[in-house]
Amino acid sequence: MVNIAQPASQPDVRGDLPLDSWLRGVHPGQQVWWNDPSIGLWSGHYIVDEIQGNAVTRQNTPLILREVPESSVRASIEARAAELSPTKPEDLLPVVDRYEGASTIRGYATTKQQALYLGNAVLDHMVIVVDLAENVTMHDGTVLEKAWVASTGMAEFDQD
Repeated sequence: MVNIAQPASQPDVRGDLPLDSWLRGVHPGQQVWWNDPSIGLWSGHYIVDEIQGNAVTRQNTPLILREVPESSVRASIEARAAELSPTKPEDLLPVVDRYEGASTIRGYATTKQQALYLGNAVLDHMVIVVDLAENVTMHDGTVLEKAWVASTGMAEFDQD
């Protein structure tokens, strides 16, 4: 006898996402993690505001997202479904600036090289050193379990 049952992970004919993909259940008002495809500068938690076509069926389905907490820098961004995760990926760590005393998360990176690239792209000074640090205390008192800490490598400029 031939089994004609299709596996649940096979793409639906109405889209390229598997039928059991968590993305098919994404809806307005839901919080998601957006993985910024450029250098990770704007990666973070966002709320889904709109879904083009009212349902996510394809990896390239456009969605309008707003940042959590809301930022005064940008009202909303357009993202593609394939750029979303239900939560922040565990290997993605925040990049903070030692020169600013770890006052704010400047982006997210997986590797030291990505953190160095991101640091030089967004910080107001040249980043020469990026170290992986544990228990990084931010200005508001929150403690990051792990973070990439960017610095100039010159002690006189990196003092807290």
